[in-house]
Amino acid sequence: MSLRNRDDTGRLYGYADVGRMGLGHGLLAWARCVVWADRQGVPVIAPRWLRLRIGPYLRSERDKRFYARLFRVSRKQVGGMHRLFLLSTAHQLTAETEMPPSDYKPFRNTVVVFTNLITGNERTFFHEIVGCNKLVREALIDMTRPRFLPSPLDQPHVAIHVRGGDFQNPRDISVLKSGRHNQRLPITWYVDMLTGLRHRLGHDLPAILYSDCPDDELEPLLVLRDVRRSRYREAITDMLAMSQASVMISSGSGFSRWASYLGQVPRLCFPGQRVIRTLGPLSNGPELEPECGVATEIPEGFMLYARQRVKHSTNA
Repeated sequence: MSLRNRDDTGRLYGYADVGRMGLGHGLLAWARCVVWADRQGVPVIAPRWLRLRIGPYLRSERDKRFYARLFRVSRKQVGGMHRLFLLSTAHQLTAETEMPPSDYKPFRNTVVVFTNLITGNERTFFHEIVGCNKLVREALIDMTRPRFLPSPLDQPHVAIHVRGGDFQNPRDISVLKSGRHNQRLPITWYVDMLTGLRHRLGHDLPAILYSDCPDDELEPLLVLRDVRRSRYREAITDMLAMSQASVMISSGSGFSRWASYLGQVPRLCFPGQRVIRTLGPLSNGPELEPECGVATEIPEGFMLYARQRVKHSTNA
């Protein structure tokens, strides 16, 4: 169908098909939809999070990825029978290939559907939401059921994300440095980064460890002074809690990248595992998402920025 208008009797909507992948993967289509809809001034149809995921049960993961219980239809979303009616009857356009022009006025109800790619999703689309973290964060909090929102964390601290789950143990370090993803990072690297950060800051900044790994795999971190595991068990709660950190030691997972993006938290990345910049392009500023193999490689500009965030949190 041509995108030309015949009259002005329909309405335009945005909808995200979040798919069956993990939370970080699924959120991107939704966030892109939220940003586009805000710019266009059109309503967003609530996503359908009720998707059966067998893998987390087969792998005995802590997070079963049953996201429907985490989210609600917010007051700003179209839900209920109206959602069902629109998704069943409205004309649909694919955002990735059929995005209507900004002045488009549909002759009938039309839904622009945003989807996620199985591979290369963040590399392809994340740039569409960079710089819009405040809008996306507010929409995410509004959509999250209140009981899954974390308590405010005003004390300055380091967030450490160690991803296990379906991530594989790499054959050797070169696999990680080559840019292969969905790989576990050495626990010794996290220890070195935290120790180096604390040494450069001049004190033992408290650290909160977020992970789906059992305690015995995390022992080298947990035995360090003032390191504790997050007390939350739900993915969205941990993600939003991580976004309150002063600085982050990041895994190679999209979960870390989303927490960094939502809170604009500077993060340390393992070589080859940054994937994308969540904090946007730099313009003569410090490197806020450096890839460091050892703590001595942490740039001084990063440390200066981290000290400012710690000081700001302390004085808040």
